[in-house]
Amino acid sequence: TGSGYVNVSASGEVTFSGSNTYIGGLMILNGATVKGVNQNNFGGANGYDGTVYISSGGTLDVAATGNNKNTLTLMGGKVTNSGSSLSTSHTQYPSIMLSADSEVEVPDGKLWYMINSSWGTSTPTLGTSTLTKSGAGDWRLYGAAVSSASATLNVSAGSVTLTQNNSKAYPTLGTVNETFTKTGSGDLNCYY
Repeated sequence: TGSGYVNVSASGEVTFSGSNTYIGGLMILNGATVKGVNQNNFGGANGYDGTVYISSGGTLDVAATGNNKNTLTLMGGKVTNSGSSLSTSHTQYPSIMLSADSEVEVPDGKLWYMINSSWGTSTPTLGTSTLTKSGAGDWRLYGAAVSSASATLNVSAGSVTLTQNNSKAYPTLGTVNETFTKTGSGDLNCYY
């Protein structure tokens, strides 16, 4: 309970297993891995407001947790999923922002859905950084409005799928005067 950020800086893995009610957020520093095994692990009122910052060398393992509405800000860090596939029945980190080149890993045979509550628009903001999608699994962004000043999506393995959500919001890749570049041998799929 309370406000302010929780900083995790120790090397190794720290597991958050309870529903936390503090209204701050989480900072994952170099060498630290944080695993969440329940919804609302990472602060914010009912999981809504707490931003999770992942610095270079830090890792967030979502471990198949559902109904997490936190914003993820990747500052050179990595997000992975060591649990089962994440389903469409919960909100899954609907806003991701990059301030440095970072990585999202979806292992072989797994799915990770990026979904906003009530099937609203999810908002990956890539800026001018490179987001590498690694692992042979599929990262699915529902109704995503991808913002990109001049970003690169490196699909090094598996696939990234942009698709409309149940509210019929169609995905978009940037706007006029924005540049979006796809690299890597993996697939980028768009379904409308």
